[in-house]
Amino acid sequence: MEKYSLTTTLQDEKIIFAVSGKIDTMNAPDLHADFVIIREQYPGKKVVFDCKDLIYVSSAGLRFFLVVNKRESEKIKLINVSHDVYERFEITGFTEILEIEKGLRDFSDKEVQNLGNSGGIEIYYVGDNLLMKVYPDGTSLKAIEFERELSHAMQMNGIPTLIIFDIVTYRGKYGLLYENLKAKTVAEVIKDTPDKTKYYAMAMGHLLKKIHSFTPNMPEIPKVSELNKNLVRGMEQWLNSDEVEAMLELVNAIPERETMLYYYFNPENIFIQNEELIIINLTNIRVGNPLFDFARAHRPYQRRPEFWKSMLYSYFGTGNIKKKEKTIEAASLLGVAFQPASYKFFRGKEMSIEKIAHSVEIARSELFPNVNQFVALFSQY
Repeated sequence: MEKYSLTTTLQDEKIIFAVSGKIDTMNAPDLHADFVIIREQYPGKKVVFDCKDLIYVSSAGLRFFLVVNKRESEKIKLINVSHDVYERFEITGFTEILEIEKGLRDFSDKEVQNLGNSGGIEIYYVGDNLLMKVYPDGTSLKAIEFERELSHAMQMNGIPTLIIFDIVTYRGKYGLLYENLKAKTVAEVIKDTPDKTKYYAMAMGHLLKKIHSFTPNMPEIPKVSELNKNLVRGMEQWLNSDEVEAMLELVNAIPERETMLYYYFNPENIFIQNEELIIINLTNIRVGNPLFDFARAHRPYQRRPEFWKSMLYSYFGTGNIKKKEKTIEAASLLGVAFQPASYKFFRGKEMSIEKIAHSVEIARSELFPNVNQFVALFSQY
């Protein structure tokens, strides 16, 4: 007979039963008897089963949990359930009856192949069809769960993102398991097929409009206006107080919105998979006025004027967009003006002296002389 193990720990108002080994027809009655003896010593506490080391559960084992649940005044909870055991609970419908939390799968070095690093996030191949994103030390489980929740919300609202399968761990860090992206960026595709530039520019406009039609209602998502105000204040070491106040006036003139923003929406950051444009990086998601997205996009798009025009027409329609372009250019100018603070905030180091001087010169020659005009433009956007 396969032997099980049952140990207990008291934690606040809970009693945690750590069960390991196998639960089958032969030992389920003994497990139940052991449980009852211990349970009677601690009445009134919520029952939690830690199933981290439970490797198998038969139909008799399932009935054990069901009987225990029926006799408790509060629904029992199972935590750290392995993938295989969870699957058995799920197939039999027990996940609808009991409160069951799946344990996180921990990958070993031999199961993964390093693909590279993107903004501090390690990317790995897992077999042929999966990718794993592993986050830096100190990233909380709550933050990982939020990204999964955000991805699901975007998919439900028709915004194409990579499918997330599970939260996992690797070398003591949290990660997410994704479908393997077999795709190229929009920039790569139009470089190979320049005749499709207008087609994909129009597709980018449609995608951005779809993103801006979504109001996520998730307070965890940063507000881009607050971020920009902090960046402007970070310019105090290069600008005088009046100039900083003028920049704050410009940021405050842009009306608040609860719209979802991608914040790095450019051909190098959007992928094409099976002719569908797809978003893969959700760490840049913000909420705010769509003008902020266009302002950040304007600078890289200046290298592709045909692409930029086609994308704007796709987004706004074929009407007169000259005023919108003027407003976007002014907002882009504002972004250039506080770029030294942005660079320091996101990269942890200062720009070169020459580039800082260039940003300050742009602010003083093109931004501050037109503050009143730009405030009027922003307030109407």
